[in-house]
Parts: sequence; C-alpha cells; structure tokens
Amino acid sequence: MRLGTVKSHFFSIMLSISILLSAISIAIYHTNALSLLFDATSIIITPAEKLALSISSGISDLSAYFSDIDSLRRENELLKDENAKLLSENRESVILKEENDWLRQFLELKSEKTYMKFVDAKIVARDVGFIRTFTLDKGSSHGVTENMPIITEDGLLGVVTEAGTFSSRGISLINHNMSVGVYMERTMTSAVLTGSFDLYGDGLCKVVNLPEDIDVKVGDLVYTSGYGSIYPKDIVVGTVVGVEPDPSNYTVSAIVQPSADMNLSDYVMIVTESKTIYE
Repeated sequence: MRLGTVKSHFFSIMLSISILLSAISIAIYHTNALSLLFDATSIIITPAEKLALSISSGISDLSAYFSDIDSLRRENELLKDENAKLLSENRESVILKEENDWLRQFLELKSEKTYMKFVDAKIVARDVGFIRTFTLDKGSSHGVTENMPIITEDGLLGVVTEAGTFSSRGISLINHNMSVGVYMERTMTSAVLTGSFDLYGDGLCKVVNLPEDIDVKVGDLVYTSGYGSIYPKDIVVGTVVGVEPDPSNYTVSAIVQPSADMNLSDYVMIVTESKTIYE
C-alpha cells in the first residue's frame, strides 16, 4: 500500500507540472500573438495617427494664417484711417497757413496803400476758356460793384464785370476786352495795356502804340498810371518779356507777362475805393 500511495503522489506532482508547463506555453503563445497583433495594429494605426496629427497641425496653422491675415487687414484699415486723418490735418494746416499768410499780406497792403479801401475775397470758380473769367465769394452785400479793380499780393489781376448779392464775376488782364492805363517804370512813358487774341493762349498781354523810337527793354516793369476811372495808380501790372515792331504804324508793342495769375491766386482784394484816380 505504501508503494501505491507514493506512485499516486508522484503521478499527481507530474500532472501538476505538466499542466503548469502547458499553461506557461499557452501564455507565452498568446503573449507573442498579442505582441504580433499589437505590432500589426501599430503599423496601421501609427501612420494614421501621424497623418491625423499632421492634418490637425495643418488646420491649426491655416487657422492661424487666416487669423494673421484678418489681423493685418484690421491693422491696414487702422493705418489707412490714420493716414487719411493726417492728410486731412495736413491739408487743413496748409489752408490755414495760406489764409494766415494772405491776411498778413492783406493787412500790410492796407497799411501801405492807405489811399485805398479793400474787400478781401476768394476765387471759388474759374473759367479758362476764351473769356478767362472767375467767380468771387463777395458781392454787392459786401460793397462790391461792377468795374472795381481786383488785385493780389503780386499785382493787378483784373476787374469786376458783374456783381450779385453774395458773389461777383471778374475777368483777367489777358482778356481781349481789357484796357488799362499804364506807364513804363524805367522811362515813365504812359501807354495803354490791352489783352490780345494772339497772346491769350500764352497768358500774355501787351502795351500798344508805343513810339517806334521808345527805349523799352525786356525786364522793364509796368504799373497802372491812374488815368481813367477804374484803376488806381502804382499797382504793378507785369514785366516786359518782348518787343514787337509795327512798321505800318511806326509804333512798337511791349509784350507783358502779368504779375498776377488767376490760376495761381486763391485770395484776392477788390479795391472798393481809391483817392488817387486821375481823370
């Protein structure tokens, strides 16, 4: 009996060892299978994960890109607004400076030519056709009437041709209808300055019917003589830029460049009264 019992225990131990070894083998087998399965899955999933990560990163970068564009657009709009504001302020500053300069010149002229009375005005429209007229922002309500001389800080510009209540019209010296009594400063020769169709396009006028033997030279200054009923004396008119002889009449004409230009003048003075007009 004892021998049988020993055999039985030995068999039980061996069976247990076999079962254990089988279990270990099965575990090892399944472990390798899981590892292989994990590896196979990783081969498939990892690139997909990388792709998804790349797409996600790309979307994030694209979103940031458009966000930057929107930010730049907003910044650009702000810069445009700021630039427009600065330009507007600069224009206002320039206009204010022009007005201040003009007012100073206006006051200087008033103090210098005490024998004249003025109304300051602004050219608000120009007609550069064959008539060469311009519109002023002052009219009869400001004391402006027809045939009043119009001057600038540079000299005689023209004359008022019609006056409304709040505005008036004028023509420049180069208009063919203009006629002004003048004198040549260097020789003190009196004459008449007129507009001319031939010179109109060049912005010039001329002193006509000067004696053939007159001593007139380029650069001579021309002033109003005061003779007539419109223009007071000693307002600068222009500068001689050429001389044209007229053999048939034994006279010469002095071509004159006016000192004042309606296209360059914004502010003017209308002479409403003068005590030195010679009849």
